[in-house]
Amino acid sequence: MGPCAVVFAGDLSSGTVDCPVIRIQKKIVVDEHGAPMEAIIPWKQFCEIAEALGFDLDEDAVADLRIARREWRQRKTDAFIPLSKL
Repeated sequence: MGPCAVVFAGDLSSGTVDCPVIRIQKKIVVDEHGAPMEAIIPWKQFCEIAEALGFDLDEDAVADLRIARREWRQRKTDAFIPLSKL
């Protein structure tokens, strides 16, 4: 890999990315030709994203979610509790 430069988070093209849930602060690492190579985000935001995407779930939780998704697609409504009951 050749020399890289870091574009600071300050302009519209590299400062922030709007997301439906959060606003991501980022820095872009580019190669000598200016092509993006990596994105650097604050650790706190990484943890928020990882939690929102379920990266922190164990295998049992992932298996339960797969079963729930399958039952939802099969319209097995008796497998779910209405929000009003929670």
